[in-house]
Amino acid sequence: MKTFKTYLNPEQRKSKFSPYYYSILGVVYIVLGVMNYLINNYSPFLGLIWVLGGIIFLIGGYFQTNFTSKYYFEINDRSILIKQSLSATKSISLDNIKNIQIKPISIDFLLNDNSKESISLGNVGYKNVLDIKEKLTEIPANKGIAVK
Repeated sequence: MKTFKTYLNPEQRKSKFSPYYYSILGVVYIVLGVMNYLINNYSPFLGLIWVLGGIIFLIGGYFQTNFTSKYYFEINDRSILIKQSLSATKSISLDNIKNIQIKPISIDFLLNDNSKESISLGNVGYKNVLDIKEKLTEIPANKGIAVK
């Protein structure tokens, strides 16, 4: 069986420049906040709100550039690897799976020890969900795993 890997982007970006738009907007907000603070000395709170908004946009652009494309779903000959968050990576051995239940927005794996491992696909793009479900239906022919 060939290795299948797809990246779990929550949404397909409309533009590859989207993170840059966040950064530009953040810089504009910071500049407007500083100008508002310097010109309107009676309301430093309003300038601070603009600067904080700019910082949030800069952080959002950074995270969109560096972290959203790092989540993946991989099926190889031995296991299924899922990384859906920054810290947690799930690994399920194909030899340990008894049953796979495919639901509209999740996948449940019934393991040999009768425990259940669930994966939510609610925040994954529709095209990626279809690809994952298609590959999971091919597994039973190779490994003898029941799919519902």
